[in-house]
Formats: sequence, structure tokens, C-alpha cells
Amino acid sequence: MNYVLRETQKLLKEFGTSNPRELADYLDITVINYPLAKLRGIYCKIKEQKFAVINSKLSNEEQKYTLLHEIAHARLHPQINYFAINKNKLIISGKYELQADLFASALYILETPDEYKAVIGKQLLGKLPEIYLKKIFINF
Repeated sequence: MNYVLRETQKLLKEFGTSNPRELADYLDITVINYPLAKLRGIYCKIKEQKFAVINSKLSNEEQKYTLLHEIAHARLHPQINYFAINKNKLIISGKYELQADLFASALYILETPDEYKAVIGKQLLGKLPEIYLKKIFINF
């Protein structure tokens, strides 16, 4: 998982932002908002075009997090298409999903005002290993 945090730091250094819309633009990912039934988001690559489809029924904050999650798939797992994050769960199991959530969480925390970071940390505590949460909060 240290690899994932290193990749988030590389992305920040390369583009100077953790804003999901700006990152999508820099990475040439077309973002489509669409009312998905049971999914929060989808990442796919068709030929050379990258797409992130984000469920338009989600709140703005959920859409931001979901887009960061899909950007993580584009950055960390570029050869694999993802139909990710089930509507009923913010974070789901599986190696690639855990990596995408760690990546998204680290970047999302940067976009969050300081007074809300402790709340986010508590919510993530049961979903991400504590060692990675400490790294997110210390390194960023």
C-alpha cells in the first residue's frame, strides 16, 4: 500500500492539485454524470479514450470521492476496466478496490477543511487499516 501513497504524492507533484475535476482534465478522463442504478461509479477505457461515469444521484461530496476513486483506477490499474463501488457501500473489498479507496481517501482529505478531517478518519477507520490512515494524515 505504500506504492499507492507514493502514487498519490507523484500525482500531486505532477499536477499540483487534488481537485478531482482538474485531475480528470489533466489525465484526459472524460467524466460523465449519469443516474446509475446500483453503482457509484465506473471507470473504463475504450481504445485510447478514458471514461469515468459518476452516479448523478449521489451528493456532491460523494461524487467528488467517487471520481477520485475512478481516477485511482485509471492511474493505478490502467489496463483494467472497473465497474466499481456498489451503491450500498462506500468502500468494498478486494485488492484493487482497497488500493483505489486508499488513493481516493488520501486525495479527498486534502480537499477537506481541517475541522472535518477527524470525522473522515473515524469513518475510514473500520474500512482502511489504521496504519494507512496514519500515513495519510501524517504524509499529507
